[in-house]
Amino acid sequence: MNGRKRTRKMYPTEKKRGLGQKEEEKLGIKVSKTKPDWLTLPDLAMVRILEHLDKTSRSNFALTCKRLEELSHSPSLWRVANLDFVNRKHAVSDYRVVCNHAKYLHHLQVFGMRSTTRPRTLEDQEETVTMRFLPNFLRKYITQARLKSIFLSDVNVDKNFHKPVSFVKSLKAVLSTQCNLVVVQLSSLRVQYHHGIALLGALATTNGSTLSSLNIFNFFVSNVSTLGSEFNSIIEKFSKLKEFFVNYNCLDDGAISALAESETSSKTLQLLSVDVYGCEPHDHVISTSTWRQFKAACPRTKVTFDLDEIERYHDFISILTPGMPLHTLKLWTGYDIEDEARLPALFVHLAENFNDVIESATFQVDNSATPIDAELLFFVQQCKRLSGIELFAILGVDVIERICRLQQTKKIHLEKFHVTLNSATAAEAVDLMLVEDAYADMLYDPDDCLDFEFSTDADGAIFSDSDVTIDDE
Repeated sequence: MNGRKRTRKMYPTEKKRGLGQKEEEKLGIKVSKTKPDWLTLPDLAMVRILEHLDKTSRSNFALTCKRLEELSHSPSLWRVANLDFVNRKHAVSDYRVVCNHAKYLHHLQVFGMRSTTRPRTLEDQEETVTMRFLPNFLRKYITQARLKSIFLSDVNVDKNFHKPVSFVKSLKAVLSTQCNLVVVQLSSLRVQYHHGIALLGALATTNGSTLSSLNIFNFFVSNVSTLGSEFNSIIEKFSKLKEFFVNYNCLDDGAISALAESETSSKTLQLLSVDVYGCEPHDHVISTSTWRQFKAACPRTKVTFDLDEIERYHDFISILTPGMPLHTLKLWTGYDIEDEARLPALFVHLAENFNDVIESATFQVDNSATPIDAELLFFVQQCKRLSGIELFAILGVDVIERICRLQQTKKIHLEKFHVTLNSATAAEAVDLMLVEDAYADMLYDPDDCLDFEFSTDADGAIFSDSDVTIDDE
């Protein structure tokens, strides 16, 4: 090679590379010869990582080494348990895992099947069989926990258990042993009256001074009136309730008076939510004097009524008695309303008796033969505190336009305005779009913060140019 030293040509890509290991050592840079091991993280950090994993990932994670297996049993990882019987396979696997960590639980959620009929399909029968272990699970494991909340939804005791007494006894044992419950939801439990009284009595005895939220929507079996002093005396024991969700067939003058006369509950109660179903007893009347007494004793309480398939005008008037601090009203007349001709009088009744308290209203009305435009407009104008309204009815587009005009001129102050025109023609749908365009500056004003939605029941009311011809004039 004639004594000459041959050098290799450096390509541009090679010149851009960083320093090699030898170059780093020459410059005094310490080079780690081992890869970083995240398992060296402290236990607290590892537990925080496990908290962000679902149950399946957490179980797989625990199989990697003994240390992670031990950390996977940390109490903070098992504060919440969900048993969803809608998915039978998940319910079984979740049940097995929760049993091993039940003593660490603070929050328990159980979701049953939502079907209201007897199980007929093989799948329904399998789900019913799966729920049979629930009484033993409650009695053997959950009694060891220190629960702060318990949610039992759509369990439907009479439907899903061949021996409802077994479930009631197990749940009663849980409610009797837990002394720190703050939130209890027993909606759609559907127990017999004497069973329900026993459960509520046990809850009131141990948690009467701690419970802040109680939900007993559809707690008792349907078509049974639960009015009586026994129920009222139990309700009176809950001294720190902030939220109470109950069916109308559980309330009477005595129950409302019990809430008003409780020295602590009258100061803490913020929400009384009442559901009224047409298929359940609702013929009784809570007097105006009782509601006025309640309003005076509980000035901070907001009352919400949800009326479902109430078909007679007389029933509306009997339930919505003057003097009630009615904050929110949701009303659905059903499809076969008997007194459709008296629907306009209902809006007048609401406007004359609740104009100083009502703030939100939803009307789903079957008024195929009776116009309610003038009375609805009267209701909106009279209720000065009204901030939200949803309408599902047969209405004229001019009523929607007039409400928009009232909002634009600051005569009303809506924050939510949703309208669905039922049985609207193609021309009415286009007119509704024109109203939206005419008040676009107000409706789309970011400073106004108006939540509005205009539609028809014809799947968005999408029409081609050939459906309706609009003159440029």
